[in-house]
Amino acid sequence: MLTLLLAIGLLVYVRRPQGVMAGEWLMGSIEPKIFAYSAIFLALSAFMAGRYLWMTAWLGIAASFHALVGGWSSLAMLMLLLWRRREVVLDGRRWLASSCLNGGL
Repeated sequence: MLTLLLAIGLLVYVRRPQGVMAGEWLMGSIEPKIFAYSAIFLALSAFMAGRYLWMTAWLGIAASFHALVGGWSSLAMLMLLLWRRREVVLDGRRWLASSCLNGGL
């Protein structure tokens, strides 16, 4: 019964126009956020595999598609790296390679 009520509520929510003040919507067309979030999930996958250069590449792609989504995700990943893998953050060679890859120089 709860699943049915949840499905009906979701249907009513999605069928209505989703416009908000910023002009964004939940469903309706393809936005750059979709590609940015996809790149963020690929960056998370690269982080879990220990491929930090690929992680920064995917985060750069995410920031290229949507500045806010990619930027905040990059900051969150940096905090996660500082918390879990401090030696990666302090290695200057990796930062130089990732900044060259993302066009930071």
